[in-house]
Amino acid sequence: MEPEQDLTQTQKLNPMTEHTEKLVYGKDRLLQRDLRLLRWLHRRLIRERCGEGLWAHLVHLKELTGQWREGNCESGTDVEKLLAGLETSELVTLTRAIGTRFNLSNIAEDRHRVRILGQREDRGTEKETIQHAVAELRANMPKEDFLALIRTFKIEPVFTAHPTEAKRRTIRRILARMRDDLYGLDKTHLLKSERRALLDKMRAGLLTLWSTETVSPRKPTVMEELDRAIYSVRTLWRAAPIIVERLRASCVSDEERSALSRPLQFGNWIGGDRDGNPFVTCETTHATLERLRSEAIHLHRSTCASLKENLTVATDSTDWPESLIMAIEQARIRWPALEEHVAPLHPNEWLVQWLTIMDRRLKHSQTLPHQGMHPMAYPDADALRVDIDRIIDALNHAGFAELATGELLNWRHRVDIFGLHLLRLDIRSNSKTIRSAVDQILRETDQAGSFMDMNEAERCTALHNADSLLARSIPAERLGSNEADILDTLTLLQRAGRSGDMAALGWFIISMTQSASDVLAAVWLMKVAAHRAGFEEPVDIPVSPLFETIDDLKACPGILSALLESDLFSSYVKPGGYEIVSMLGYSDSAKDGGYLASNWALYTAQRNLAEETAKHDAHLTLFHGRGGAIGRGGGPAGRAIRSLPRESLNGRLRLTEQGEVISARYDDESIAIRHLQQIMWATLIQGVPHEDRMPAETEALAGRMAESSMQAYRALIETPGFDEILTECTVLSLIEQLQIGSRPSRRKKNSSLDDLRAIPFTFAWTQLRMPINAFYGLGSAYRDLDEADQQRVADLYDTWPWFRAVIDNAELALAQCNIDIALRYLQRAEDQEKAKPFLEKLEDEFSASLQAVLAIKRQKRLVEKIPWLHRIIDSRSVYLDILNMIQLELLNRRSAASTTNPTDELAEALRRNVQAIASGLRTTG
Repeated sequence: MEPEQDLTQTQKLNPMTEHTEKLVYGKDRLLQRDLRLLRWLHRRLIRERCGEGLWAHLVHLKELTGQWREGNCESGTDVEKLLAGLETSELVTLTRAIGTRFNLSNIAEDRHRVRILGQREDRGTEKETIQHAVAELRANMPKEDFLALIRTFKIEPVFTAHPTEAKRRTIRRILARMRDDLYGLDKTHLLKSERRALLDKMRAGLLTLWSTETVSPRKPTVMEELDRAIYSVRTLWRAAPIIVERLRASCVSDEERSALSRPLQFGNWIGGDRDGNPFVTCETTHATLERLRSEAIHLHRSTCASLKENLTVATDSTDWPESLIMAIEQARIRWPALEEHVAPLHPNEWLVQWLTIMDRRLKHSQTLPHQGMHPMAYPDADALRVDIDRIIDALNHAGFAELATGELLNWRHRVDIFGLHLLRLDIRSNSKTIRSAVDQILRETDQAGSFMDMNEAERCTALHNADSLLARSIPAERLGSNEADILDTLTLLQRAGRSGDMAALGWFIISMTQSASDVLAAVWLMKVAAHRAGFEEPVDIPVSPLFETIDDLKACPGILSALLESDLFSSYVKPGGYEIVSMLGYSDSAKDGGYLASNWALYTAQRNLAEETAKHDAHLTLFHGRGGAIGRGGGPAGRAIRSLPRESLNGRLRLTEQGEVISARYDDESIAIRHLQQIMWATLIQGVPHEDRMPAETEALAGRMAESSMQAYRALIETPGFDEILTECTVLSLIEQLQIGSRPSRRKKNSSLDDLRAIPFTFAWTQLRMPINAFYGLGSAYRDLDEADQQRVADLYDTWPWFRAVIDNAELALAQCNIDIALRYLQRAEDQEKAKPFLEKLEDEFSASLQAVLAIKRQKRLVEKIPWLHRIIDSRSVYLDILNMIQLELLNRRSAASTTNPTDELAEALRRNVQAIASGLRTTG
């Protein structure tokens, strides 16, 4: 194998280190081996397909960029000159070469993570496990409290289709195959021919990867986005039962195991999230429910077929429980059509007969219940579970207990996790649409006054008095399109729920909730929908407010209190006690108030909501709307959960999985298992009694820092011309045109910053290596403190999990920054006088935030306490710099060609470049 030559040399990462160091992997020997192999394959491909000249350009660019990062400004100029002298097609090829290198590095790093996890499990040194959490709970809680916690314990990741996954599903599949081939090289006692065959497959895979278009030709449809999520769910079909069984195995008594209900489920917004997405309609939602059920049935039938091949136990009928034999005979009598499928089977293979019957019943269960069910169909997942239990009981009865485990037990867990619906579908609509729908309905029923013009008290009164209007039919054609759609959708949900398909339905989320009347309006609309469907009372589909801005997070406890005291709300929720689901938005709060202010508002909101529900003897489940990037609530999931107020969890957690996070966490089975285990561990361990409330003066200090941070952040984004500079100098307009998500990037067709969604805002700043909503304002907040308070803040890092998570995540964001690159983007502004304040503020705040994090963590450089992470970031950064310089050159060419009509070649080159940078950063938005 050829040596890697000078491409293994790492460079200074401003401001990661103050000196150049060799990339030394130490204990990461196998990772180094994989990287060297993949880079050798990569180098061979580039030389063969693009020629020695392009490879020489790449090597020279790396040398120059490395020198520039070490402080040689002339080298930066040389990089600009070299790129300016290349054809656009050559810049595209360089971009593709570096993007391919990042993709290869990603699969090697993922493989090494799986390898390390396996080694720890074999040695019994694995940390943050479900077993450890359960043992800790059992040892530190009264038995009754422990049982109560695991009785209500539930984790529910929710897949969303936000446009941050810049990688096509086709590319994901190619990389998955190459990752599997890389796994194969770890097998012991490989023959030379076997190793050679694996290397040949990897060469072929790399060639396919190189030759496959990375840019989608069009925006995906909503159903195509759903298929992207289902691609990952197929991994979870294997992984999720393993996690549930680990949890059950950790419960040492029958009492503990019986206390567990359904601890793991998965939700979905794709096809239900109509907030600002005109392509999500009632018809789309209906098609989504059909597609999810179809996939669930397909996966159940695949499992059933596999078990038929393995449970071919043939014995006399007297060896099996009479209930099984009777069930088979009764099914054949009840459904004569079964005879042609069962009669040809071996008469003594009773389990094969029963599984054949189950398979036929599953085949006829494709149709949604509210559309009319086939007589042979399973009415719900409970009925399927009963039939699986019949097999388990029969095997135990007949002396084949060893066969009642493994895939059969996993199938039972899958029924609990995925049911017949696969993913529970949430519906999300904006509060403005809800209010408008109520306003139009009230107008149609001859009510005086406009609901939209009423104050809060008047709206609540109007809704309490409007039940008498429910029986009056309102034709949908007399409503606006958005209002008619939400009413049609709620009517669909009422019919689905009434027909017994409640398991497929999640929450009705009201985004931008600003008052109790927003939620009450949704509750009243649910009642209207029930009457439209022909029902006197609505099915209890829970309504959840979503609090997103800083002001709304501050107001949410009062809004919740008003809801809990409302007769209209209490008449809707199911009897036996309130179960409140409240969603918190991480993206818009960070875009609104900056990183530290957002985190503090979220923290205090969670605690205040928990206290408010406790006053009313209600049960709270918080739904965390986290994104992939740190500025949108990203970062290590376990650490994030450990930083939450203890009283806000109580063993229940719902959180979004968005964009590139879905593929990163769920495409590989081992990584999916580890991720699920970490969030289960963190949620359980937070149940261990402990005091996490800080003294009043400490919280006051955090509040002051949050306020100071917000002032600095708002001063930046409210500087005149911020919107124009953002559009002119970054790739924001390009991101808005990327064919990676069905939903528009703006809620309305205007160019205001308020209207711009947090996702493209974050994506744009991440691309230029300066994610402002992941750190900006932290430096000012620290600098405004006196010396004594600065010392207190440093001490808080050691004692307060919330503050530690805030600083650690900011450190990760800063570690991927490059201020020199960011300033070059801003220097593209045509009006440099207008851009000057942004240049100065950005440079000052970056420096202040960097120094603040280093002082608080008592470090000399970023991530110095995580050597492996430092090495990974350091090894990538020089190539990210090259991609950014290519992007700058392409932007300049586009500006020179035409500010309004750039050439197709330049537009395509920029799209490829954005995707390559996204692959290198791995968290884009």
